[in-house]
Amino acid sequence: FILDGLQEQSMVYVAASHRSIKRITKYLKAKRPSLGRDITAGRLWLSEYRKGPRPQIKDFEAHLNRAAAAGTQSFRVFGDAWELRRKVSAEKFAEYEATYDQLIARRYPVVTLCAYDARRFSGVGMLDALKAHRDTFRYPLERALA
Repeated sequence: FILDGLQEQSMVYVAASHRSIKRITKYLKAKRPSLGRDITAGRLWLSEYRKGPRPQIKDFEAHLNRAAAAGTQSFRVFGDAWELRRKVSAEKFAEYEATYDQLIARRYPVVTLCAYDARRFSGVGMLDALKAHRDTFRYPLERALA
């Protein structure tokens, strides 16, 4: 997902743990010799999640706006959802999901991949995440669960 985005000239924003970022970077370096130039040029942004929903959304906006102003026309966001969830309450996490949908997913030409570790999220937590990502399914989630 990340590598494909870079190859397609998308700006790619990765939000994950420090450990995951190191692993992702190692993999990408082996596959893409120009990775250092991608980072320097702002085509790849590697970041740990901010401390809460609002600061994280503001960081997304800042980097996507900067890339758009430089002429980027497509974006990819990869997020390890547990990394934010472990920092905030379930309610704050749900707020983040809804705010991301409103302020990022609907305003930018972005493809988003959120990784949810089913070993860490409860069944209810996973269902809440699916409800927040309304564009995940062909039909509204309410119809799928009816």
